[in-house]
Amino acid sequence: MTCEVLLRRCASDCRGHAESFERLVALVWQRQGYTTRLTPQSGDRGVDIYATRRSPGGSEQIAIQCKLQSRPVSREVAQRLNGEVHSDPSLRGGVIVTNNDFTRDCLEWARGVGAIQLVNGRELCEIADRLGIGGDDFRCVLRGD
Repeated sequence: MTCEVLLRRCASDCRGHAESFERLVALVWQRQGYTTRLTPQSGDRGVDIYATRRSPGGSEQIAIQCKLQSRPVSREVAQRLNGEVHSDPSLRGGVIVTNNDFTRDCLEWARGVGAIQLVNGRELCEIADRLGIGGDDFRCVLRGD
């Protein structure tokens, strides 16, 4: 199974696979050296995953919002996450990851702000491929292992 197949499978039933998509995103950040914690499905204030990476110079914590949807992510979503990032001094930044893409307005706004990174579905698959995340990992994500 490829990343693209997994994203299509997740998107085919958003309610049933939103958690699978969040687990995939968490796995991608874990493979980049972060410890991840998924938030409860309700009351998460727009943050699905907290990712922390420790280094000799200290630790870095970021907030990740996962958007599994059939249309591009809007600027308002990025603005809400930016508000959460700025309201929590322990957060260094935020990331929005989607299976889809971002509106032009969202891309332009995020470029100007700098604290919010945007990762679309194609980029997520490229990162997963570069990190060696493959078929067995994807099957585990879907099963919830």
